[in-house]
Amino acid sequence: MLAAVTSFLLSRPPIALAALLALCLAAAPALAASDDLSPPDESALRATVGAELLARVALERNPGLRAVERRASATDMRADAESRMPAPEAEVLLQRIPVSKPYDVPGSQMIMLGLRQPIPAPGSLSARRDMRSAQSRELRATVAVMRRQLAREVEHAFVDYWEARARSVLLRTNKAESDRIAAFAKARYVAGGPLTDQTQAEVESAMVGASIAEQDAKAEAARSRLNALLLRPADAPLGEPAEPANESVAEPTEALIRRAAALRPEIGLARTHQATLMAEANVAEREAQWPAMSVGVFYYAPTRDMPGSGYGASFMSTLPWAWGRASDSARASHAMSSSAADDVAEAETQVSIEIATYAGAEHAAESRYLALRDSTLPASLRAADAASSGYESGRTDVLMLLSARRAVVDVQSAMLEARAAIQHALVDLDWAAGGRVGRRSLPTFPPTPE
Repeated sequence: MLAAVTSFLLSRPPIALAALLALCLAAAPALAASDDLSPPDESALRATVGAELLARVALERNPGLRAVERRASATDMRADAESRMPAPEAEVLLQRIPVSKPYDVPGSQMIMLGLRQPIPAPGSLSARRDMRSAQSRELRATVAVMRRQLAREVEHAFVDYWEARARSVLLRTNKAESDRIAAFAKARYVAGGPLTDQTQAEVESAMVGASIAEQDAKAEAARSRLNALLLRPADAPLGEPAEPANESVAEPTEALIRRAAALRPEIGLARTHQATLMAEANVAEREAQWPAMSVGVFYYAPTRDMPGSGYGASFMSTLPWAWGRASDSARASHAMSSSAADDVAEAETQVSIEIATYAGAEHAAESRYLALRDSTLPASLRAADAASSGYESGRTDVLMLLSARRAVVDVQSAMLEARAAIQHALVDLDWAAGGRVGRRSLPTFPPTPE
């Protein structure tokens, strides 16, 4: 291709070359612009956002992914290049020019013009092409691993963002109730009730306010992390998180392990790395078994000592069998490639461990959520109901009422925490299984009585 372009350019007149250069310079900005990815719509990130949208935007914007993808394409090009014969070598030899007349080239003993063509070891060109192709596949497998890891990180950050915002909403509802109780206690104090009821209610309301500030800070931290993953300023506005579906895993652990063996790109990466090492060993073996050669033809120009023209030819060959360097290198390459089989087995083992770990974490969080929902929350609601009725009728003090109300909020907060733990485990299971795992719906919060 390069030779054809060079021949074309050399055959053009200077004016045509100047025009071609001007056209290339004019087209360069457009070509550069077309190479850039168009930015996603920022307005979508200011509305209600979900994990899927955020992961898609992060994947579209990530420069590391684009860099590895381009290296893979460049390696494909290199595979084509290395399947071709090496370039011929031109040679000029001037022998025994008189030192007293260094400019007297015709007075030299010999003027030789030559052309040599290196010839690689038989089969080495195709072996090198296969090696580069294997390297390209390894890079593309790396891209798949990087994409899934980035999506996993975004989804974890989203779960943290949703949990903090959901807790903040829950606490704000509780603060409104605490303020209502404080107002009731104040009215009772004006009517002759104890001052401690009012002060205790005000303390409770202040403590809830502090908890709200803490959750808001956690939400801001999660938002800043998401913005960083989306390559946005840390303080860029981000919409409220959409509530994730209340689901748990619906597939048995063994089924997930079997599926991951076929889908996990980390296993594919280990296998493509094994193929790369085997291809490199094949190159080393070819070059150890077969010599590389070179043939040349030469033209001898007339000189004063040799008035007539002449020609010559040459043949050279490496001796790869001498000294044992090539054979030792080939053995080392084969030993390296044989170790890759253990890397594949280790990747498969690690997948099984990860799935078992994340499935166990999901089952534990699900059991906790169901226990809180089915027994703890109803009991705390009944206690809060009784304390509220008792306080309004004067049979209990405000501390009992505030304690009962706080217990309800603590249980609801614990349920949010359990739901977030389930979501984190599902994100990890999707990653560990190589794709989205099957899900089933979980019962949601029961309605809270007024």
